Amino acid sequence: MKICLICARKGSVGVTGKHLLEYKGKSLIENTFQQAINSKLFDYIIFSSNDDELLHISSRYSNIFSVKRSENLSLPYSSKWEVFRDAIRHFEDKTMLSLNPSTVICDLDISGPVRGVEDIIGVIESYKHNTILITAYESERNPYFNMVEKKGQNYGVVVNSVIGVQNRQEAKQVYSLSSSVFCFNYLQLFELSHWSQGVLDIYPIPRKRGFDLDTSDDYEYFKAISND
Repeated sequence: MKICLICARKGSVGVTGKHLLEYKGKSLIENTFQQAINSKLFDYIIFSSNDDELLHISSRYSNIFSVKRSENLSLPYSSKWEVFRDAIRHFEDKTMLSLNPSTVICDLDISGPVRGVEDIIGVIESYKHNTILITAYESERNPYFNMVEKKGQNYGVVVNSVIGVQNRQEAKQVYSLSSSVFCFNYLQLFELSHWSQGVLDIYPIPRKRGFDLDTSDDYEYFKAISND
């Protein structure tokens, strides 16, 4: 069985009302719902939110199971891992279904407007049992070469190599994780206290499709690509 999770809390610290911003004629939340449906991969799609307006939108979709999230799981620093658990528990309680430990759960982040259905399909097809699979893109910054941190009174490269790295080509390849598509299984969700404790794997995507709308600077870029 495959479950899709879509989560959105009321308000946004970085970009006001971002879930209702339009991209190519649809709001971001509707775009995410439609991508989940169009992928034709999921047995169930679950939407979790404390926002009545967003829940009203989800109610228009007969194939989406909506969960009214509690306010204590809707704070800026609430753990999304706990939000996932809460949504799955509500789903099991209401449907009287008991999910198998191997049930694959895939989270689609509403803030990833440039994600393609092909990315969702690719992640699901690449998923290996008992791994945490996350979309990622080649990072423009590298801790072995051009990222520094405070070390004592001075600054230095974040990760010092035995032989000094002279250029980007000599540095180890690193990736920036993208919240666009995030895949794990039921057993991991309830056995791990955080996803980072699991066996991590990545699904490489182009940097553009890994874009995450999270800050005011991101919003300026979003406005530009929305007009393409």
